[in-house]
Amino acid sequence: MYEAQRIPVLKIDENLITSIQIELSDRMVVQLQKDILEKIKKTGAKGLLIDVSSLDIIDSFIARSVINIARTSKYLDAATVVTGISPEIALTLLQMGF
Repeated sequence: MYEAQRIPVLKIDENLITSIQIELSDRMVVQLQKDILEKIKKTGAKGLLIDVSSLDIIDSFIARSVINIARTSKYLDAATVVTGISPEIALTLLQMGF
C-alpha cells in the first residue's frame, strides 16, 4: 500500500478528525481503522470525528468498519461522532447496528 493512499487522521486539542473524501478499498478501510485506534492510544484523544460527507455510498464492509471503529474507540475512552451522513448511508449504518 502506498503512503498516499492513507486517510489522514489529525489531532486537534483532545480530538481526532478524519475526513473520508475518496472511495475506499477494503485495505484502506482496515489501515484507517488501525491508524485511528493507534492514534487514540498514542495521544489519549477523548473524541473522534469521522466525516463521510464526500461518500455517495457505503458498502457493508465499510459500514461495519465504521461501527467497529466507534465501538472500539469507546473502549479507549474516545467518543465518536460520524458526520455528513446521507439518508442512504444512515439506513445502511442503522441496518448494520450502529
